[in-house]
Amino acid sequence: MEVWRGIHHAAALNSKLCTMNVKDRETMLSLSELRRFYRGSMELGTSLAPYAALGIGGPTDYFFVPASADDALVLVRQLRLHGIPFIEVAQGSNILVSDDGFRGAAISLEEGCSEIRIREHEGKTWLIEAGAGVRFSKLLDFCIEHGVTGTEYFAGLLGTIGEWLTDNGIAATPLHNRLVVEARAIHEGLLISISGLESQSLPKSQTEPPVFLSAIVQLEEGCERRSVRVQYEMPGQTTPALNRAVPAGPAVFRDPEGASAVDLLRASGCAGMRVGEAMVSIEEPNCIEILNREDAKPKDVLELVRAMQRTVRACSGYHLPLSIRLIGFQELRVLEVA
Repeated sequence: MEVWRGIHHAAALNSKLCTMNVKDRETMLSLSELRRFYRGSMELGTSLAPYAALGIGGPTDYFFVPASADDALVLVRQLRLHGIPFIEVAQGSNILVSDDGFRGAAISLEEGCSEIRIREHEGKTWLIEAGAGVRFSKLLDFCIEHGVTGTEYFAGLLGTIGEWLTDNGIAATPLHNRLVVEARAIHEGLLISISGLESQSLPKSQTEPPVFLSAIVQLEEGCERRSVRVQYEMPGQTTPALNRAVPAGPAVFRDPEGASAVDLLRASGCAGMRVGEAMVSIEEPNCIEILNREDAKPKDVLELVRAMQRTVRACSGYHLPLSIRLIGFQELRVLEVA
């Protein structure tokens, strides 16, 4: 069933033809034409606030929920054919969306790519395939149920596997390269398989980065109680099995080379800094808390992020690279390279 939302998209609703400006050119996407190939749901003018971890932000022009991996392939091909930019989102995504929203399409894979299945089980080695829409908590639950260990090294990661792969790649660290042995992705309109080494060889500047659909993780039978302990560790506390802290929320910054973002922020006195209704967490200074969502403004969060970067640079000389994704802001380039 087609869903149409957004008063400011009334003309598009009537004609089933949505027109938008992308990079100073007019782009048209006929949703009626798309429906011939696409089976998932689609909406217009959907707020992205419910999908952002901070719970604030404007709307996206299009919102799609593919019914399957094949559906996602069709959708991505059509969006790229029409030159429409798109982002992947999930409940609790580490994104900050401007009040003006996103001039493009948002795609959620949480329904269409949410399956977990055992690909192979030989001896104590398990190969488990998880869809890009699977949340890490769900994968951990699956492993606990089957007495499989190994995914506890992902404890504390928020969001979905697809988001994590998009942000970090398969070979983010030697550990993850060993756990995530292969991934299925859409690349240049084709469905391909990527190994850890192949993901490292993909050009960083490519205009069409891969859209991950699933990941195959290699795990071992192990101590189920250890996985249970890690899975239900309270956020913000140290995980005994790993001797590291599980974050209380999405991280604003990545660790710069040779340093810890949390340590730099704490040493620079950023904890407790506030702009409007946005405040740096006292306990976890690499997280931002929203004090009042009704009055909170994305631009205030953005200014707070700027202030945190400036303070750390002035105190230590380090530039903190962003972990949170900025959506719909012209300031993205400035924040990334400042």
